[in-house]
Amino acid sequence: GALRVNNQVGGSAIAGSSANFEFKAGADTKNGTVTFNNDISLGRFVNLKVDAHTANFKGIDTGNGGFNTLDFSGVTNKVNINKLITASTNVAIKNFNINELLVKTNGISVGEYTHFSEDIGSQSRINTVRLETGTRS
Repeated sequence: GALRVNNQVGGSAIAGSSANFEFKAGADTKNGTVTFNNDISLGRFVNLKVDAHTANFKGIDTGNGGFNTLDFSGVTNKVNINKLITASTNVAIKNFNINELLVKTNGISVGEYTHFSEDIGSQSRINTVRLETGTRS
């Protein structure tokens, strides 16, 4: 099923707090694989953490400027993301394949960012990078 915050897909955490989702690939995360077959849409102030050997994502959307964190520092092999949409997002990730990275400014000239906080490693690849400067939806 869909990830929900406050009973909404892409819902926001209550002011002053955050919503946290943590997924582990079984008891031995160093050998397991986590696969998300559906797109993930995260609302404001939502954190997603994954611990696994390999993590596969169809799509992740944090593009509403919601001050989100994607923590994939616990993935020991490779993170594969077909499409990653970001705005005001911290990303802890090493050794990844991102097919498309779409960075949204939401019509703001300062304050929206995508921050890769880890040493991304020598095996990381992004095929296409796009910048969208429209307004927040």
